[in-house]
Amino acid sequence: MTRPHPDHRTHAGTHARRIAAVLAVLTIALTGCATNAPAPPPSAAAPPIVSEPEAGAFPVSIDHAFGTFTLDEAPERVVTIGWATEDISAALGVIPIAVPSSWAGDEDGFVPWFREAVEGSGAPLPTTLTDLSGGEIDFEQILALRPDAIIAPFSGITDTQYERLQGIAPTLAYPEKPWLLDWQDHTELVGRALGRPAQAAKLVADTQAAIAAHGAEHPEFRDATFVYSTGVGEGTTDVGFYAPTTSLIGIIQDLGLTLSPEIVAEAERFPDEIYFGISLEDIDTVHADVYLGLVNDQAEVDASLAHALFRNWQPIANDRAVWLTDREVSQAVAAPSVLSVPWVLDEFVPELADALKR
Repeated sequence: MTRPHPDHRTHAGTHARRIAAVLAVLTIALTGCATNAPAPPPSAAAPPIVSEPEAGAFPVSIDHAFGTFTLDEAPERVVTIGWATEDISAALGVIPIAVPSSWAGDEDGFVPWFREAVEGSGAPLPTTLTDLSGGEIDFEQILALRPDAIIAPFSGITDTQYERLQGIAPTLAYPEKPWLLDWQDHTELVGRALGRPAQAAKLVADTQAAIAAHGAEHPEFRDATFVYSTGVGEGTTDVGFYAPTTSLIGIIQDLGLTLSPEIVAEAERFPDEIYFGISLEDIDTVHADVYLGLVNDQAEVDASLAHALFRNWQPIANDRAVWLTDREVSQAVAAPSVLSVPWVLDEFVPELADALKR
């Protein structure tokens, strides 16, 4: 799974093509369905449930962007689509039977915190959904798995795709817009769907406490501003920034930092976007104490630093940049969950503190 990058301010050009390709990996393009589904693979035959649903949790009905998700009883064969939902499901004791393959994962497609949770539960690792050309997911594979629930609240599925998924099993889409859900609401929504709302609330509280503890060790965070960026886009003269509504912004704010006021103001021009661009010529109007750069590798760092206007911008010139080039760390911070956040805090927070000292 590849993380999204901001597109050009006009939502065209190279960045736009990259975003389309990235989000396609996280979205299902489905094109038909057999009438009689084949039996599920033997490896997925045993429901991987390691906790019981809470009393009175079912039946459950949850409204979302495309309709209402309804279950009369606890699901046992769950497929997740999108980002971080598999983390939440596993943390709740419902190991999915199939999950997306993570762009930051190991050779089997699993990020370490998810693998640790599943293996620690004693349940088998799930099937990874097959990526087809163009970022499609194998529709027949999902059908063959015979899920009794498809959970996709942090994804980019379309209404047409939702209808096809709903034809396989009750499907939970996002509340209003794709990719706009903070990690707390994400956890609580999945908790309701899986019949474990109190457990989900506790996971949120425990994770918030861990974040607060790390933030308390660094009172300097309270006086610091930040931006979250993807650097200078290839073939453009824009610097990409994530909007305040994205979950990756929330986790930094939870540590005590404040998003740059200029980014907050600029984001109001693009209320339906999770990312936008600011021209290099205007970059000095954005003020921040620390720069967080979400990139694929050092080559993207070097490409950004090749631009003099970017190099001379306040946080970069002051050497207050944290470039997230490690894919696991990058994924843990970019798609925070009740599993990834505790996993990454010990590594990420010291890097952030060191940058502010420079």
